[in-house]
Amino acid sequence: AWLQRDAVEPRWRRFRDRLAGATDFAALRADHALVLVDLQQALLVGDAPAAAALDALFAHAHRLAAFVRAHAAAPDDAPASALATLSTDFDTAVAAVFALPQLRDPLLVTADFSGWFANRARRGAQTLRAARSERR
Repeated sequence: AWLQRDAVEPRWRRFRDRLAGATDFAALRADHALVLVDLQQALLVGDAPAAAALDALFAHAHRLAAFVRAHAAAPDDAPASALATLSTDFDTAVAAVFALPQLRDPLLVTADFSGWFANRARRGAQTLRAARSERR
């Protein structure tokens, strides 16, 4: 979401504004080239370490989401050790992304994905424990 909000959308708005002021095809083409370079830099496409870190983060998020979906109907049957491993891997990937010098922007660092997921998991575990104790 932050890639869209903080990288793509502002650059697209600036490009649309430039399009409105373009006087000829050469100006349009130059503005288009600028927006492509700007997007490439903002999305860290040409930065191999950043691309690898983001790729790992998205891969771990996908695996974690697949695990949660697979056990949604019967969360009590989900192996805790597998969830712990997936969560640790995801947290490590998040830390690697936020350790990138390219992402030292204060707006991005405040997005605490790992903390959000940890708090959500903790609330879910508390709810599950409460429901179990009510059944007894």
